[in-house]
Formats: sequence, C-alpha cells, structure tokens
Amino acid sequence: MKIVELKPEEIKVRQERQRFRNELGDVAGLADSISRIGQILPVRITQENVLIDGGRRVAACLMNQQKVICVYDETISEDDELLLRTMELEGNLYRKDYTAAEEARAVRELHKLKQKIDPTHTVRDTAKILGRKSHASVISDIQVADLVDAFPALEKAKNKREIQRAAKTLERTVATLESMKKHEKEVEKTGTNCKLKLCDALVEMANVPDNSIDIVITDPLYEIDYKNLKYRVWDRYKDRFDDSYKGLEAYEVLARESFRFTTNNAHLYSFVGNEHFYKVRDIFVSNNWLCYIKPIIWIKGTTGQCNVPSVWPASCYEMILYARKQDSQIVKQAEPDWIHVKPLHAEQKTHEFEKPVELIEDLLDRSALPGQKLIDPFMGSGAIIEAALKRGLYCVGFDVDQVSYATALKRASKY
Repeated sequence: MKIVELKPEEIKVRQERQRFRNELGDVAGLADSISRIGQILPVRITQENVLIDGGRRVAACLMNQQKVICVYDETISEDDELLLRTMELEGNLYRKDYTAAEEARAVRELHKLKQKIDPTHTVRDTAKILGRKSHASVISDIQVADLVDAFPALEKAKNKREIQRAAKTLERTVATLESMKKHEKEVEKTGTNCKLKLCDALVEMANVPDNSIDIVITDPLYEIDYKNLKYRVWDRYKDRFDDSYKGLEAYEVLARESFRFTTNNAHLYSFVGNEHFYKVRDIFVSNNWLCYIKPIIWIKGTTGQCNVPSVWPASCYEMILYARKQDSQIVKQAEPDWIHVKPLHAEQKTHEFEKPVELIEDLLDRSALPGQKLIDPFMGSGAIIEAALKRGLYCVGFDVDQVSYATALKRASKY
C-alpha cells in the first residue's frame, strides 16, 4: 500500500451511496487534535481516490485546510461496489458513534451484502464477523432496522430496546385508528349503553342536559408541565398531550358545568395534581359543590418516581378530590380515605396517564348503583368507562385526542 498526502477536495466521497452514519460526531474536536498532534491514522482510499474509510478525518482536515494522509489500497477498485460497501460497514460497526437505529440498519445491510457475495453466508457468519457470541443479536438488529423503516419517528430512540417497545405502541395505535370506524358501527349496531364522542370537553360539556348525570369520575390533565418533566429521549405521548395551558381552566369548566348537569344526589371524583389539590378544591367549592376537606389518597406502592432523586423524595401516591351534591348518600359506607392499588406497568398502558380499572371500580362501589348514569369528560383511553360498564352503569365520555377516543371506543364495544 502506498502512502500519499492529498488535499481534502481531491478525495472523492460518493454521495449517491447511502451512508448509515448521518452524524459525524465532534469533528471540531478531532480537527483540533489533528492540528496539535497530527493525523495518527491515514485515510484509506482506492486507486481512483475514492474514500473507503476515514470520513471524519477527511472532514477534520478540510476544517483545518490541511492535507490528508492517505493510503492507497491497490487491491480495491472504484467499481468493487459490494466490497467497498462491506468494508465501510464492517469498519464502522466497531465504533461507538452509531445511533441505535443506524447500527441496526448497518448490521442488516452488512448481512445482505455478505449474502450477495456468498449465497451460503448465514446469520451466524455475520455474528462471527462482528465478534458476537449469539446470532440472535443479529436477528434482533435486522428486526429493529425493519421497525425503524416502518416508523421513522423511532430514529432518535436511545437504544434498541426502546425502539422495540415504542414500535409495539405505534403498531397498536395504527391498528386502533384503522379499526375505529368499525367499532363505531359495532357500538351503534349493538346499542351498547354508552355514548362516546370525539370532541373538546370544554365545549361539549355545555351541551349535556341539566340534571341528567348521577356520577362524575374523571382525570383532567393536571397542568404540571408534563412535557418538561418527562426525561425519556423518545416519549411516545409527547406530541399528543400538552397540559401546560388549560389544566386549571379545565377544572373551572368542569366544576361549573358538572354542578348544572348532575342530579341532586350526585357524586364527583376527580384526580388532581398533588400541588394543585386545594386550589382545585376551592374552584369546586366556589361552584357550590360540597367537597371533602381532605383528598382521597391513591397509594401506588412502596416505591415511586422522581426525576431528581438526589434532592427530592419519590412520589408514591396521587390525590383524588371527592365532592357531592346536597342529597347524595354514600353507598358503601365507612370506607377509608385511601385506596391501595398497583399502577399499570408501562407495557400495559394505552395512555400515559391511564388509571387501573380496579381503582375506578373501588370509587364506583362507594357511590354508584347499577343503572345510574356516569360521565367522564376527559376519558382518555376509557379506563373509567370500562369500569363503569362492568358495574352496569350507562356512560357518557368525551376526549379530544383521536387515538384515545378510538381506544376507548374499542374497549366500550366489548360490553
């Protein structure tokens, strides 16, 4: 192999050939290093000056306006497309600056290229090339690459496990939306005892008839700046929910309209962000609801979640506001002001803020009777609706999010 020095502009980077490494990383830092201590490793090129390996070094030398130390590989021609591609992929796969999606795609492409060169090449052979103990990891990478192709939003996922988990959610979402119209027709045909509507509850609540609802159980967005509190790189719900601007406004409308459309013996349970409990309670009191002085506590377990565990304790509970009309009577009396129910695991949820059906059933047992009418103006994916249908109640539900509405409709069609 012959070593030469070339201007960066003299090295050909074939732009028509797809590259998996879209991010070159800290080129400025590499340029500074090369300017201080020189270029340690030469760039590998063909006899025609086509780049085989060393794109970051070429970019750094271009930034420094200095020549690139290159080594000619006389065994490779510009026309050896399969071999050039294979060498690029094998070299890059041993480096750390691939994203999870890029690495998965590169493994898949390497395997396909090897099979083109040698039809007898197997997944186990690819695993050996990559120095992996198991061929299952290669199979997993191929599957992950296919998932990213199907759902480009997963490109920024931090690892392959996150891609696989998120893809399952996206697959369910697509399937749910596709089946929405079918379930709407099924609900209409079977005459199920619920009426769900895709709408803005802050508007639609004004259309609920006076004195028509016996029990309200709902879970409005809390106005806790959800998007900024989340710390996951890829969040499957981040583009669907924004509670930073109308959380408390929702409670204002809910308190006013629900007092109008409920009967004189009605009960109301509303989940509330812990930091807003007494502010929300004051809103309901000012709208003539009789409110329990303390929250009902939903105990989730002995461990909780905290985004800054070095300075704050973990939260293991949520608060529920209980309010009633003047003539209401508790059905299941002397129940404690706390409920211990485990929260849903992330894999079980169809909505980020979904509550366990078991928890809602506990609230219904305290205050509702079969045949009564329940409303959930912020129904999400329909956990409250499902619990009410299981208890023999007639249900009304609203939600502004299409995916949530479709999921709730699907759940309701089973009853």
